Amino acid sequence: MKNEYSYVIDDYVKKMKNELGVDLSLILVIGSSSSSKVIVNWSDIDVILVVKNYNFDIVNKIRKISKGFPVKIGTTIYSEKEFVNKKIDPKTYYHLYLLKNKKIELQYSKSELLIPDVSFEEIKNTHIPYLNWRMHIYKRYFLYDNLNKEQVKAIYKMTYLIMKAILILNGYTPKNYDEVFKTYSKVFGLEYYDYEKFISNYINDNIEYKSIIEYAKKFLMSIVEN
Repeated sequence: MKNEYSYVIDDYVKKMKNELGVDLSLILVIGSSSSSKVIVNWSDIDVILVVKNYNFDIVNKIRKISKGFPVKIGTTIYSEKEFVNKKIDPKTYYHLYLLKNKKIELQYSKSELLIPDVSFEEIKNTHIPYLNWRMHIYKRYFLYDNLNKEQVKAIYKMTYLIMKAILILNGYTPKNYDEVFKTYSKVFGLEYYDYEKFISNYINDNIEYKSIIEYAKKFLMSIVEN
């Protein structure tokens, strides 16, 4: 079923094709926007974009197109050479793995573009250092005496990203907030966190800081102990 994000994605793809022409090689929408579980006024549209050659004329065109939408569009850009040779980040590895296993759909690809084949072993090899780096940042937040609203949001997002990485390393393939929090709670026995309530409170500037901080502490200790 189409939602307002779907129409933005359709328009984005159309404009990228028109503006970039033969320089455009691939468009892949990832994250929550690749599923039906988006949260209005919260979810961004995350995109992996491959272009024939990376240059700043292309970057300027992409920036101009992306700014013309009511939803924030976060774009990861690769040249064909980078993409084919797997000079890509852990997030891209993971979503190529999802694409290979038909968990998400490709929005556009040139017929001659070779899309890298990604194995689960490569996912593990890229996500272990990614997880360790996230954990290092996560622990730093608990050194602050007082957290502002943006730092509280950062703790929430980091909780989600670390949970997601742990699930991926254990063979699960979550695509959005809903799948991450529900699956993690079921698999590891940690109490479920009502992320939708947190987001609603945050958007309405009615954030109750203590709940996410206390939950994050429990989550962190459950990882450290294991």
